[in-house]
Amino acid sequence: MTSSTKTLFSAGIVFAVLVVVVSVLSIVTANQQIDIMPEDTSEGAVQRYLIAISEDRWEDAYSYLQISPEDRVTSYEEWYNMAIGWSGTSRTNTWKASLGNSVTEAEKAHVGVVIETFSSRGAFNDPISSQDLAFTLTLDNGKWWITSPIYVFWY
Repeated sequence: MTSSTKTLFSAGIVFAVLVVVVSVLSIVTANQQIDIMPEDTSEGAVQRYLIAISEDRWEDAYSYLQISPEDRVTSYEEWYNMAIGWSGTSRTNTWKASLGNSVTEAEKAHVGVVIETFSSRGAFNDPISSQDLAFTLTLDNGKWWITSPIYVFWY
């Protein structure tokens, strides 16, 4: 075999393996049963927010946010357009979230979340990227409100 044939053959094998890995991960993560946490906990509020986003229930997701004036988002429509991108189309990344450690002190809470995003970035790149997020919440009248992050940049 010539050098270019070997390279093409190797690239084909790598691509096929990546397709299989992403397919298996998608099937495995899609079929997992989720234990829903109570809504009156900071972890439950973050979990329900993320579930609403994953199910394209944007108004429900928005209802968990307490947006400060410094964020310069004045309406659901502005937040929604920012969340899905100003192009008006949803992105095609597949992602999953895992709740991490949480700390609650009186009326403030921090909930750690790991977001794993699956996307095709070429035959020689890792199709999975991982981000550690720290959600900040405030308790007001018995409801936990997400104050940060308000942006959906992994979707």
